[in-house]
Amino acid sequence: LRVSGCYGLFVPGSNPGHITMATLDWRTTLAVELAHSKALDETRGAAIQVVLSYTSQTGERRIRVHTLTLRCSRHLQDTFRNYQAETLLTFYCKKSMTLCESVRFVTELCCFATVCHRMVICDFPI
Repeated sequence: LRVSGCYGLFVPGSNPGHITMATLDWRTTLAVELAHSKALDETRGAAIQVVLSYTSQTGERRIRVHTLTLRCSRHLQDTFRNYQAETLLTFYCKKSMTLCESVRFVTELCCFATVCHRMVICDFPI
């Protein structure tokens, strides 16, 4: 897995996986797009590790490491069953703001994702 894009309020670094942020608090959000070049193993899943290096208000240097393990699937319906629609819509909004996409394009993309999600999780046809 590799980072193919970051979206949010930050200063991009020399590669897509490195960014600089002026401030960070509990309301700060960042969307990251990942890409892979070969098939992911469904039995092992995928592990993502993020390192946050920052200076506290007192001037102390701190490092936080977060690890997240995700399941992988070849079936699109598994993907739609296991994600939160609000998270995907927020990601598309952040991505569109960075890419200066039109409002109509983002609206159509969000509507398409919502319809696909409902088609998978609903017991009755839409």
